[in-house]
Amino acid sequence: MIYCLSGTVSANKENSEKVVLHSIPLSNSNAKLIENKVFVRSNILLEMGATISWKPLEGSGGVGYIEVSFPTTLFGEPISVKKSTIKIKIVNNYKTGYQLQCYNVNKIEYYTLLYGPIDSRHFWISIRSVLEPLFKIGWDQEKKIVLIYNEVYFYRTKLLSESSEVIINYELHKLKRGLIKQNKEVFVPLREFIELMKGEITYSPISEFNSPEIIIKPTNINKEIKLYPQIDKAILISNDSKEKREIILTKKIINRNGSYFIGVNDLILLLQAEKHIYLDSDVNIYFNFEF
Repeated sequence: MIYCLSGTVSANKENSEKVVLHSIPLSNSNAKLIENKVFVRSNILLEMGATISWKPLEGSGGVGYIEVSFPTTLFGEPISVKKSTIKIKIVNNYKTGYQLQCYNVNKIEYYTLLYGPIDSRHFWISIRSVLEPLFKIGWDQEKKIVLIYNEVYFYRTKLLSESSEVIINYELHKLKRGLIKQNKEVFVPLREFIELMKGEITYSPISEFNSPEIIIKPTNINKEIKLYPQIDKAILISNDSKEKREIILTKKIINRNGSYFIGVNDLILLLQAEKHIYLDSDVNIYFNFEF
């Protein structure tokens, strides 16, 4: 799995065993790293077979739209038609020299980030923001290479803490039980979240520990998570290797009206997810994981 925490990225052994469909080295003059984000010039995407159009707004003071559309097959793999066209709102702030970029996927505004300094000659586009809707994106820190994998069980998730909504693979869902905000932490309704992922979750009032036991089984990954809310502990079990890993939760699980809410950072830890940082990450939380 590739981990991206607080804007830093590192690769572990698991991805080395997966097939890389495509790679983009930073040694390429058409790619560069800015604030831990890889941007590429538009010709990189054109070489992939994409079509790119630019729609300026008259009298808008530096505001316009870029539309990137990929063919139905990319790197030899069929892709989702709904996610094959990315619309990017561009706002140039000539006072600061930076450009605000808002990426719209499947009619949902998803990624928000800054590019700078403004380049009046070329379009520079976040490679993750246009390809992650279609593939799993990795990063080789040592070699400075973007890696593109085909991972069908990969969930892209954005938690909207202000509206109690969650975007999963670019589909918007309203959390019926809402979110709980407490001491700068956001707590997620555990059962509702897991069921949105089509996972299995069971509850037992007794266990080998002095706590009820919650068992989470992913849809596609052969592992399970055993959670013990009374003692703030979880055990991750790989059913393939029988390996067990114990995790101590950083926040107490909240029981509200019989529903358990888990801190989002503990949820990310349990799911062994990647956490990504964007311009709106002070409000919204981005994380990706296999499930």
